[in-house]
Amino acid sequence: MARLERLPAELFHEFFHYLWTHEILHSFSNLNDRFDSILKSYSSYRINFESIRSSVYGRICEQIRPEQVISLILSDKNDTPGLVKVFLSRVHIQQFTNLRLLSLIRISHESMCQILPELSKLKRLNSLSVDNSGGKGKFVDFIDKEKNENTKVYSLLPKSSPEIIFQLKYLCTTYSNELTSMYFPNLLQLRLNCYSLYGINAILQQAPQLKLLTLFLDLFDGFQEFQPCYSLRKLIIIIKYAHISINTIGQFLANFTNLMHFELKDVFGFADGSLIDGFRWQSIAQSFSTFSFKFKMKETLTERNLDSFRTRFWIEEKRWFVACHEQCLFAVPLSDFGLPYIRLTCMNSIHSTVPNNAILYQPRQLILPWRIPNTQFRFTSMRNLALVWFGSIQTLSSIIDLSQVQHLTIRPDCFSLSKDIPSYMPKLHTLYFDGHEVDRDMPDQSDLSGLQLKQIHTLQFCIAKDSKKSVYDLQMISHSFPSVEHLNTWPVKSRTDIIRIIGLFKQLSSISFVIHQSVDKTTRSSEFDSQVILNDIKQYLHYSAICRTEFTSVNDRTPELLHFWLRERVSGLEA
Repeated sequence: MARLERLPAELFHEFFHYLWTHEILHSFSNLNDRFDSILKSYSSYRINFESIRSSVYGRICEQIRPEQVISLILSDKNDTPGLVKVFLSRVHIQQFTNLRLLSLIRISHESMCQILPELSKLKRLNSLSVDNSGGKGKFVDFIDKEKNENTKVYSLLPKSSPEIIFQLKYLCTTYSNELTSMYFPNLLQLRLNCYSLYGINAILQQAPQLKLLTLFLDLFDGFQEFQPCYSLRKLIIIIKYAHISINTIGQFLANFTNLMHFELKDVFGFADGSLIDGFRWQSIAQSFSTFSFKFKMKETLTERNLDSFRTRFWIEEKRWFVACHEQCLFAVPLSDFGLPYIRLTCMNSIHSTVPNNAILYQPRQLILPWRIPNTQFRFTSMRNLALVWFGSIQTLSSIIDLSQVQHLTIRPDCFSLSKDIPSYMPKLHTLYFDGHEVDRDMPDQSDLSGLQLKQIHTLQFCIAKDSKKSVYDLQMISHSFPSVEHLNTWPVKSRTDIIRIIGLFKQLSSISFVIHQSVDKTTRSSEFDSQVILNDIKQYLHYSAICRTEFTSVNDRTPELLHFWLRERVSGLEA
């Protein structure tokens, strides 16, 4: 420690660039006066409040001054509902005088109206992200609870902070008509959620330096109105419902004569069959440096579908490789070999132009069947694993390097795998129980008896809200997973269920409940009143908490989902 202290503060500051603020404080604060001095002199903290524990959140607010922060992520998502309102009660956005990046995720209407007018006072801010989709690609407007109506709060930006528009180099938001009348002289990157392409051309004409454009589209309508855009170098398009053809794409891309990098992904399988034509793509993508795509087709693809991608242009000149798996055709770039996912039962249906096909079998997610697959490959870089497995853990480890798995999805009737997690999956931190297909009353959970998996911090359950009987022994699960911080989603029939379940998990930071379908609409409003539940949590569990209720719809205010962020003990700091 003494030798470490002698290192110059600048060296520590350089190291801090690679860490979030909560990681820095956890590792270096309160060690001695020397390290406390180094922390106080650092002026480039990056704060991420996504999925944060209340105690960690409080520690950051107490130890870090706003002017020390250059990057700030604020989130009102399900695991931190109401955090931003609490945050704004103790600090004003305008105090972050050195802030460069601000990301707002699912922020409430009230909080957004507090934040936006302050942005014009942040003279160094150049990156702004306003994401109200919750990462699900849904176009959700901010709900004004007082007026009980949807309000496009992001449209307030040019009205409340017009100066900030001129500073921005990066902007991520949902499309609104207001954007078409704004001038972005310094904007380099733009990321938009859009229903269609209508209005996008007007935005591009007001951003003369734009280099990267990312569009999340429902439909591909409106491309006919586009005019040439010479500044754009990279274009990413992700389409959900559009029936696109190669002719349509070709006409659209003709507007971007200096484009060097292009990505196109079709999400839900509305792609036209003409897209599986390597010869046509060759004429379109001739000038591109990189070209990535993924198309989901209506029919299963075969080896013959790759013939047009085996030309000299694809294999030798560009070294762009293509693969098809089941109904998907996708590019396999040199920098990121591997399938997005793979079902081992369908390995024979994988075809590619990759010279060494073994390289292809390093997917980011693996779906493993109950029977032992006949494969000569061993998956060595797996992070996400979904399986139904009744064999031995030794056999499973001969197929997969389990030591790399971080997210595991299993059915409740595969509980026998749990006892081997400490030995075989040291990096596992998220466990998802998929119970949709379980048809027995209670799967055998005896393997959990006496077992404690302290490495698991997130538990997710897939339980139908109309299920007649739970397939889980919750008492045993709470004992076996004592370090769980995030738990979702559990069906409940009463406030008593909520208090009992929260009380079982001592390390909880957030928990989500779905109201059981058997509870009638009249009872829901009284039984699941959020303020009453919060009072019960304070009275019986001695915690203060914040709750967000999701209703059936904007017009039907019947409670359906409840999300809690558990704060501190009432007898502690702030109640």
